[in-house]
Amino acid sequence: MTNTQYNICLSIFFISYSVFEVPSNILLKRLKPHIWLTANMFAWGIVMTFMGFVHNYSGLLATRWFLGLAEAGLYIPLIQY
Repeated sequence: MTNTQYNICLSIFFISYSVFEVPSNILLKRLKPHIWLTANMFAWGIVMTFMGFVHNYSGLLATRWFLGLAEAGLYIPLIQY
């Protein structure tokens, strides 16, 4: 893996995290928090497990994208509560 590929893998996480942060908080308001947070933690664990099976650059990009998506739902602003 080159330095550029490594930096892209790091950056793609933050792109998906910032894109899905607002929709996940909207869903948190519509669903019960114990359901939404449990589903997000389960999804996060699945993505982290599959990251261990990745053997190429495109697979790592995909898992980092989905990791950002799953982790965006775990951010809960204190202002809401």
